[in-house]
Amino acid sequence: MRCLALAQDWNTQRGNAVFAVGSIPEGLDRRLRSEGMSVTEIASPLGTEEDAAELIAAARQLGAERIVLDGYHFGARYQQTVKEADLRALFIDDYGHAEYYFTDLILNQNLYADEGMYRRRNLTTQLLLGTRYALLRREFLSWSNWSRPTPAVARRLLVTLGGSDPHNTTCKVIRSLWDVNVPDLEVKILLGPANRHQEAVRQASGQAPWRFEILTPQVDMAGMMAWADLAITAAGTTCWEMAFMGLPTVTVELAENQRRIAQSLAEAGISFNAGWHSDLDLGHLTETIARLVTSADERAELSRRGRAIVDGFGARRVAQILVGADAGVC
Repeated sequence: MRCLALAQDWNTQRGNAVFAVGSIPEGLDRRLRSEGMSVTEIASPLGTEEDAAELIAAARQLGAERIVLDGYHFGARYQQTVKEADLRALFIDDYGHAEYYFTDLILNQNLYADEGMYRRRNLTTQLLLGTRYALLRREFLSWSNWSRPTPAVARRLLVTLGGSDPHNTTCKVIRSLWDVNVPDLEVKILLGPANRHQEAVRQASGQAPWRFEILTPQVDMAGMMAWADLAITAAGTTCWEMAFMGLPTVTVELAENQRRIAQSLAEAGISFNAGWHSDLDLGHLTETIARLVTSADERAELSRRGRAIVDGFGARRVAQILVGADAGVC
């Protein structure tokens, strides 16, 4: 989704964005194509020299002058190969995992991003660090001047735990909500395109005392976040969207790369962190949600702090930097 945000802005400003992917869920493929994006397949094993060579060949065939890399399998050697092909490259990174950085640009949109994470880089490599560069899709920009109401009791809850939720943490969250003792709760559950637990989620929500509704990925996310009073979310890219929308959140860590995001948000007083998915204390999660549901002041403060760190124009800034003075295909 963060690459889609950047591609949308690129298409608006300069030309044509093409997604080169090793594999992609059918639902996400449809989403990209519905946005006017082209999708091409990379057949080689991810992160290998063959992968880099195939990507470079595709870029040359397309006449591309810009490459955006987003993935933990893109190591130092891969970046060097792309750089030596005379392609201007941006590397989207979350926690400085590579041994060395050869790309022209490094983007880390997280609160904890720090220059010290990228000391091993080319002298000419430019760093784009922090939430100023958070990549939000264009559907959020129409909400820039929106003011979130803060009801005395939060009765509208949004649950969204990523594109796949491999450990079915959604069902744990549903069970924790059963014991929230507030009348007339309305809970909407967004299941990602690769979620394989839809039937289990339907059964769990069907047994709950509150009104639960299961949504497809085609939902208007900005509108859904505006509808909600509180969200329980995976600690991924969605956190920056929710911060922009001023939506108070409780985060759950579903993957290693989400730990620092969740912890940094909690430390900044922007959200509450329920912790690692397999260690969830459902009783504590219930207590946290119940407290936030009935504490308008606490939710208002979370909302204010979130809106202060993300202004929604990160994709535009990054696209303009990536473009430089030249036109090209991203």
